[in-house]
Amino acid sequence: MGSNGQINRRIKIPDQVENWVLSAFFWSIFVVLLLQFFTRFILNSPFGWTEEIARILLICLCFSGGVVNTRRSSEISLEFTRTRLPPHMAKFVDVYLVKTFSVIVYFWLAWIAAQYAMRTRQSLSSIVFPKKYIIFFVCICLIMMGLRSIQSIIKARKHPPVKKELQK
Repeated sequence: MGSNGQINRRIKIPDQVENWVLSAFFWSIFVVLLLQFFTRFILNSPFGWTEEIARILLICLCFSGGVVNTRRSSEISLEFTRTRLPPHMAKFVDVYLVKTFSVIVYFWLAWIAAQYAMRTRQSLSSIVFPKKYIIFFVCICLIMMGLRSIQSIIKARKHPPVKKELQK
């Protein structure tokens, strides 16, 4: 168990890091929005930076959530193709068409984001923080989504299709 247990723990480390990053963004946006609500409605003197920070945190939350979502293979998909087609056709459509198209789109968007980030010279209006770092974070998340999609394609190729029963 020694070497297999260590290998399994090492494989789980990136999953745990993704979950912790997502959780950190979620709780950060919660604290910022709570602060915004408190200063605006209780103290009647809002902080100017909370809206912009909340918007940036929401962007980071969405894209880091996309990485976790892609890892779990719980993207939005058409259940019609999975339930109505024969298992081998459903697997072909799901793995080889949809996921391959997703990989292409993720890497294409990452390339566009990287190009845009390298050209951006602006910083946020309420605090001094360059926007290019936020765009690079989005680019990294898109690359990770592409890599996780490739990982799920490889995993799906190893396992035979599972016949799903129609739910009534």
